[in-house]
Amino acid sequence: METRYLQYLKERKTYDGAQSDSKKRYELTLAQKSKTCPKAYYGYEQSKAATREDIGCIRDAGGNPTLTSLEKASALQQHYKESYTVNLGNTLPAHSFTTECPMDKLLIEPQEVEKISKR
Repeated sequence: METRYLQYLKERKTYDGAQSDSKKRYELTLAQKSKTCPKAYYGYEQSKAATREDIGCIRDAGGNPTLTSLEKASALQQHYKESYTVNLGNTLPAHSFTTECPMDKLLIEPQEVEKISKR
């Protein structure tokens, strides 16, 4: 088992190296041709750039924008404290309406278990 894992690690290392070399060659070729084909270069750069969306400012409970890290942390804490509070009171009802007619006890004989397990 261990030898197969070591073989897998060796193959993965070989594959990762080949993939890395191929990517380096492609990027080098793209950079060299950037003057003659700027659209391809720009498109590749845009695909690798991290996209960021604007996120509005964090507001406290009164609706005022928070300025410091402490204010932001307390506003987020208050928001999630209100949103995710779980009441762990009596989770089971005293009387279940679905079990008005309880099932009889199920009796399983050892012969039945052996019969099913031999299939």
